[in-house]
Amino acid sequence: MWNRLKRNIPEDWIQGRPNNTECVMPMKTGHVIRVVGLDDPDALRGSGLWFFLGDEWDDAKPVILPEIIRPMLGTCNGHGMFIGTPKGFAALYKGYRSGQPGYLQPDDPLYQEALLGRLPDHKSWKYNTLEGGNVPQEEIDNALRSLDARTLRQEYMASFETFAGRIYYDFDRAECVRPCHYDETKDVHVGLDFNINPMSATVFQEDVMRKRTRVRCPRGRRPTDWDVEKA
Repeated sequence: MWNRLKRNIPEDWIQGRPNNTECVMPMKTGHVIRVVGLDDPDALRGSGLWFFLGDEWDDAKPVILPEIIRPMLGTCNGHGMFIGTPKGFAALYKGYRSGQPGYLQPDDPLYQEALLGRLPDHKSWKYNTLEGGNVPQEEIDNALRSLDARTLRQEYMASFETFAGRIYYDFDRAECVRPCHYDETKDVHVGLDFNINPMSATVFQEDVMRKRTRVRCPRGRRPTDWDVEKA
């Protein structure tokens, strides 16, 4: 990354010589470009950021964006871009959904400011290996032959996949999860998974089997402390 960055930035933009030991490049505009790892969040702290690019963002610690990067961007009214290969429904999934139409519902206070229901200050895109043209076709053909379908979709097609066991293989959160409201005239059903820990339950009313609530019941905790997730 560092060597590629040096090759692509014109020399007459750079103030002095890049520091190859600390991967720091001062610019004539007064800005400083740094390449840093994400393993130590405190090493990222500074006075402000004009732009932040986070690679393989699903590997980053959850505290980095809200506690470090976002405050630094706010100081300079800066922008951020977060890229990487999806790993389940983690940070990249949440960021991608927030920049897509339909993320906000009409009753959300921000809906009127949003474009087709995405967060006003978010945009998101998918650009996968098959479209990129950077991987030889021979390697792609080998992957098509040797990888299982889920791994292929995640690693080569930028698809958000979960490798945990799933009852509904084709379940898609964007397509299948919708707001629903309790109907006093309909029966309430509870589907309980007697797992060792936590014990999980799905609470729903029949409307084409539209699920309403998932309850997690960890061992040793009172019912008032159970985790409830509304869908």
